[in-house]
This record gives sequence, C-alpha cells and structure tokens, in this order.
Amino acid sequence: MKLSKPLIAAVAAGTLALGGLGAWLALPGSTSSAAPTVQLNATNAGVDVAATPTTCDTQSWPASAQGQPAGDVVEGAKGFYLWHTDSSHWHLEVTHPTTDHVVFSGYFTSDGTLTFNRVDDERNDITGEGPHDHTMSFVFNNFGGLDGVHFETNCADWLQFHLFIDGTPAGVEQVNVGGASVHPLEMPFSVDRTGVH
Repeated sequence: MKLSKPLIAAVAAGTLALGGLGAWLALPGSTSSAAPTVQLNATNAGVDVAATPTTCDTQSWPASAQGQPAGDVVEGAKGFYLWHTDSSHWHLEVTHPTTDHVVFSGYFTSDGTLTFNRVDDERNDITGEGPHDHTMSFVFNNFGGLDGVHFETNCADWLQFHLFIDGTPAGVEQVNVGGASVHPLEMPFSVDRTGVH
C-alpha cells in the first residue's frame, strides 16, 4: 500500500490518529466471512517513534533557548516565538502586525514525551497530540493577537519543529528562539541540549 504525502504528514503531525484508537484495515484477498484485520499503529504505519529513555537527562536546555523573545507582543512582527522557562516548560506563540487572517501551523516532535499545559487560542484553532505523546500539532487562525501552546517535555534530549505560515514553510527570520531571538539555521529546525540548529 502506498501512502500519500498528505496522509504521511497527517500521521507524523498527529492529526490522523491511527495508533491505539482502533483504525482497522481489512486485508485484501480474504475468503472468510469475517475479514482478518490489522491494526495500524505508529510503528507499522511508517512513523518512526523513538522509545522514551528509561533514565532522564538532567542537563539544562541551552542558554540560547532561555527567556521570552522581545518581539513576542500582540501585533508584533509576523512569526513564531519559542522559549524555555525552567526545567521542562516551553512556550510557542505566534502573532503578526495586522488584524488580517494569517494561518500559523505546524508540528513538533521529541524523543521524550510532550504534554500540553495550556493553549492560548482564538476560535477555529486546532491542537493535537500524536503517536505516543512524541508529537504535537497545531493550526492557529491568527488575527494579530497572541496564539500559542505551552507544553512540557519529559525525558527529552531534543525537539524538532516544522513550522508554516499560510501553508508555506516559515522563513528562519520568522522564527525567534529565546531572549536573544536566535534564528535557526534551517527549516525544519531542532533544539537540543547544546543549542538551536
């Protein structure tokens, strides 16, 4: 079976919940009256889900990710604002300088587990958690206010972000990480215990 790119992206983003929720496919060519079934999960659906480490790294997240970026204000520069505040709390917010409709979307993954703490959103925004709590996805319909998610990591050594503005990958200059508003080197980008990449 060949999976389409949108289906693979939906599974990776956690917007198509297959694992553990009873998504079943009948196997072709079955002759019995009750068709055999196979349950799709994150492993056999082609999603590479890293196992959560059994021991946690207590090393700090990098200094470059610490502190809220200065431009993270209502109707600030169009973009994503990502920062870390303490041992496990992260914040990802979006805004732009007009009251026009802009769609900020994306997903992020981790080798540890992710948990939503709070969502700052307007109507028609969507957030979701994906396979084994290793992925979070979002769609924010932004009208110049602040939309965002506040989340925690558990036993995570890295995070990888795939961010889009109106369906196009965000430019690295539209992503501001930490109090110094560090821009990543490329999109998608990652943050690990050594820095923003």
